Amino acid sequence: MANNDVYNSYLNVRTLPKLIVDHLYKNNEEFWKLLKYSQSTVNVENVTKSEKNAMIATSSSGDLSAKQILFDIYTTDATITANAQVRISVLDVKPTNRTNGQLLLLIQCIVSNKESMIRTDVCPVESKAFAISQELIKSLNGTDLEGLNGCLWLDEKQDRRTGIHKTTYGNNFSGYDLIFGAQV
Repeated sequence: MANNDVYNSYLNVRTLPKLIVDHLYKNNEEFWKLLKYSQSTVNVENVTKSEKNAMIATSSSGDLSAKQILFDIYTTDATITANAQVRISVLDVKPTNRTNGQLLLLIQCIVSNKESMIRTDVCPVESKAFAISQELIKSLNGTDLEGLNGCLWLDEKQDRRTGIHKTTYGNNFSGYDLIFGAQV
């Protein structure tokens, strides 16, 4: 039997994607508006709790193509009918010693190329994928979540793989991969 006082089980890593969604649920209305609305987030109603809940995939059964928050990476056979989708998954865990490790967390912001622009309070016309990415950075960079030894960060000095990377997802979708680091 493992002694978790002496050796890290990394059990807290399993709950991190859900903790991130819970944090966004409570702390960033603009993020949810960007997922829901396709043309503008200016002067529109906030997304209701039931609408937010409907956006989040809670299992792998049923039609996931319309879900907007998923807990796995995009694959080439994924079908997406939602106009925007955010996928959150653990990318890498590297033990630094027997009790600590460094985590890389991948958040993919995927937007239909047919609905790639949006109007927000920040800018009258901007990339929807980058607006979603910016809201995620605003909410998560420097945030201390349960189970982390410190906060989530974008910091090349800590790990050169962290950052914001423009990418395409098949022929019809594009967006950004955000890679956050953290100590666990």
